[in-house]
Amino acid sequence: MKWTRFTAKYRKDDSKHLWAFGKDGQYWTLRDHTGYERTLEKTWADSVPMIHLILENHGMFSEIS
Repeated sequence: MKWTRFTAKYRKDDSKHLWAFGKDGQYWTLRDHTGYERTLEKTWADSVPMIHLILENHGMFSEIS
């Protein structure tokens, strides 16, 4: 799988961490800054809100769309 990296920042101190996403077969996958991978949705449009929700749960944000 080809990974596309993006930067996510913590809301509390603006520290930056590299996350990545990629598509393997039918589903998009998100890899967090620790290496943990989560299966997302089949389409990018459906995956973006999930990415933002996961980042928010970690106290982070990113400008991906």
